[in-house]
Amino acid sequence: MKILYTHLYDASFGMGGAEKVLLDLALAFKDKGETVEAAVNQSRLAEKLSDAGIPVTRIYWSKPRTFHTLHRLKQAVARFQPDIIHSHHRYTTFLSDLFLKKSAPVLHTEHVLRFDKKLLFRTGDLVTAVHESVAQNLADYFRVEPRKIITIPNAVKKPEPGPARMNAIRQRMPKKKGELWALFIGRLEEQKGHIYLVDAVAALNSSERDRLRFVLAGDGSLEPMLKKRVAELGVEENFFFLGHTDEVPEWLVLCDFVVLSSLWEGMPLSVLEAFSASKAVLATDIPGTREVMVDQVTGWLVKAKDSQAFAEGLRRVLSRPENAVTFGANAYRRWETEYSFDVMIERYRTAYESLKRCR
Repeated sequence: MKILYTHLYDASFGMGGAEKVLLDLALAFKDKGETVEAAVNQSRLAEKLSDAGIPVTRIYWSKPRTFHTLHRLKQAVARFQPDIIHSHHRYTTFLSDLFLKKSAPVLHTEHVLRFDKKLLFRTGDLVTAVHESVAQNLADYFRVEPRKIITIPNAVKKPEPGPARMNAIRQRMPKKKGELWALFIGRLEEQKGHIYLVDAVAALNSSERDRLRFVLAGDGSLEPMLKKRVAELGVEENFFFLGHTDEVPEWLVLCDFVVLSSLWEGMPLSVLEAFSASKAVLATDIPGTREVMVDQVTGWLVKAKDSQAFAEGLRRVLSRPENAVTFGANAYRRWETEYSFDVMIERYRTAYESLKRCR
């Protein structure tokens, strides 16, 4: 089978969930003997695909270069002659559905809940949703026929930390006795709600704050604003801004729990990453996240857009830190039984095969 993966994203920041899923799929199907290529903009994703020996056609993030992007997509399809075009961005799906569908069936994967550009949304031949809430959003808001929607939950591999990098982190940031480290994996953008976490930490008393350190793994346009807010509230000692980093596997092992203050999500990969590392999660109670999480079993759910509620959640963690260990073990079992990477790959293979048979 010949699969062309295509996607666009803002390459000035690090890879997010959609990019990680595309990379994992491309690598997995290449390892299984399929012929894989990609059409993506110049980015960290393009570099990782190329490093893995996957040919990459460069397309453009800039909308004024639409005709250049379409031309390159047409060239790639004519040369590669894929059996499937698998798009992970609405823009590449739009172009593929309008101009390339006669050459190969188009599969669109929707990663998040959306409430915009309804009239421009195109589905290709089939749509996969990363969660039931995303599938419902596609049906209710975008009026996609239910028969064209398949729900395939995201999955992640178990982290494989490097011992040398683990030691380097321990030397760089020694942990104080009795201190709890919380890891936040996600871009510094409005969706992730970092500002509510910062305000929640400021709402704690000094003895509570002294027991907590937050490691923010990710970059984004809100970094200057968040650093300014942290300074204004006097909680600089509580926050470490890592920026884009390849050390997430190591931090997942070193942290005591994971936090996620998102305002909206599809299928939050950071929660699955936490589960795969046996870490409990303190997260906002929103669609997508609440379907993955089990409150008081795999972690704690709190009201979104509410700093006081998040502060109370942090106090619950501090009051019984042993729960983080118990909930982390529960989280690992949930990942192992419900979010297996191999199961996700086979579900996509089934989707690809069904599209091929329909041609």
